[in-house]
Amino acid sequence: MIKYIFFTLLLLICITTSAQEVADTRNQYFALNTFYIEGLGKAGNVSLNYERRHILNEKQAISGQIGVGPDVSAMKVPITFVYTRRKKAHQLVAGFGKTVYFDAGINNSKYIYHKLSYSLEDSFWHIQLGYRYQPGTGGVFAQILYTPLFGSEDAPGPVVMGIHHWVGVSLGYSLKNTNVK
Repeated sequence: MIKYIFFTLLLLICITTSAQEVADTRNQYFALNTFYIEGLGKAGNVSLNYERRHILNEKQAISGQIGVGPDVSAMKVPITFVYTRRKKAHQLVAGFGKTVYFDAGINNSKYIYHKLSYSLEDSFWHIQLGYRYQPGTGGVFAQILYTPLFGSEDAPGPVVMGIHHWVGVSLGYSLKNTNVK
């Protein structure tokens, strides 16, 4: 019995060690953390965004993005899941997500703050398809994306019933990977 436990622990240590080496070498292909400003994109106007990547292999990655964008009396929070395929610093981007609309409850006639509330019914869906320039070791980041927004009857701001076609432009900075040898 002790032999089986010892063998299992030894096997787990070997697998874990091997997985860490693979993860370290994969990080050289993609910058893992990116901060950027996007105009006319998934927030419908302008937004400040953060992206965190998970490397699949040397040519592919998936990532999660979250941002914040202002509105007249509200705040928009776009949340997006993205697939990226790369060839050197040039990348093809495809993603989808939802932009949640937080209403500050400001009475426009008196400018009085009431409460912060949100409603998923007031939110809208988005898709992203486009091109990205991003060196794998970090540095300047730029992208241009076709971003259709799918509004409902209750959708806020510029996104009302139907599909609205936007072209978003992003500029930002990708942090350098510290664990690349």
